[in-house]
Amino acid sequence: MFERNRIETPSTKRDKAIPVEIALDDGRILKGKCFVTATRHIYEELNGPGSFVDFESYEGPREFIAKACLRSVRVAEVPKPSSLSVRTATDDFDPP
Repeated sequence: MFERNRIETPSTKRDKAIPVEIALDDGRILKGKCFVTATRHIYEELNGPGSFVDFESYEGPREFIAKACLRSVRVAEVPKPSSLSVRTATDDFDPP
């Protein structure tokens, strides 16, 4: 009677943000995040049938960029922060 499996509809999709650097055909370089469905990889999104990429620049608002304007997309490697316990063990901080 009722479907028990989760079906992804536009209202229930969950996006994940992937840090990227995008080179456009006019020479501009954009740094920010591409949003893709949580079950897909960025490469599947770029090679998919859609005509636009969901992008949010670090300096500006979220926007859609036409795939036809993309020269290259590079996934940016963001370093993981160090553990707080490691940092406090090596700090010489001594509050009064």
